[in-house]
Amino acid sequence: MLLLVAAAIVAFIVIILFGMVISKMGYSKWGSLIIFVPVFNILALWYLAFAKWPIEVAEPQKDQ
Repeated sequence: MLLLVAAAIVAFIVIILFGMVISKMGYSKWGSLIIFVPVFNILALWYLAFAKWPIEVAEPQKDQ
């Protein structure tokens, strides 16, 4: 029982942290739930790594 509670707490923390990261990228926080779907989590990370993020499209990069 204690192991189940600990796993639920860790899963909740992972959802919160991943939601914060992808919201800074410009996507919805609800997208963090996809990391618990076995095949789609790998595809989602692959997509996030190589796609243009909405935050990049909204704010053009300034030259320094």
